[in-house]
Amino acid sequence: MIIPITQKSPYKPDCGDILSGGEYLVKKVENKDKLGDFLFISTFGNNAWNAIERLGIHSKALKQAFRYECPFTKNTYYHFIPVALVLKNGVEQYKKEFKDHHDVDYLFNLEWVKSMSMGVLPEANTIQMSMLGHGYTEGTLPSDGGGDFINVLVELDNGDFLFGHCWEWYNK
Repeated sequence: MIIPITQKSPYKPDCGDILSGGEYLVKKVENKDKLGDFLFISTFGNNAWNAIERLGIHSKALKQAFRYECPFTKNTYYHFIPVALVLKNGVEQYKKEFKDHHDVDYLFNLEWVKSMSMGVLPEANTIQMSMLGHGYTEGTLPSDGGGDFINVLVELDNGDFLFGHCWEWYNK
């Protein structure tokens, strides 16, 4: 299994706070079209956490670190959701997880991904956005300020990265 790495010097915003899971964040991504080859997480399943598990990425600790509960409905959401897998070492290690899949070459065709995305990392789809929720926790109620989504990277122990959206919270 591929493991997400906690950072010795994680990303810290100049303004705002990362509410949970910040220890995994490498950096904020300002220019997402310069990160190289990638795969859409949604290609491997609508639930991003299940999709990265299917790719052989151990997500339990990462998922737990970013998990939060809505104080109004008690629904579970996540302060970070993976949207793409940024490849630094090619697709072969991920293809082996799908060796029996009838469309394995199509799933990992980087030229197809480039043509569908125009080479720019994707925004979260509606299902992924719903998993991010509204950002409110017991400590961050609507009267306390507000949040915004930022693009971030989480490093994997094989040298690749998860690209995704993360809540950044701003107090009044």
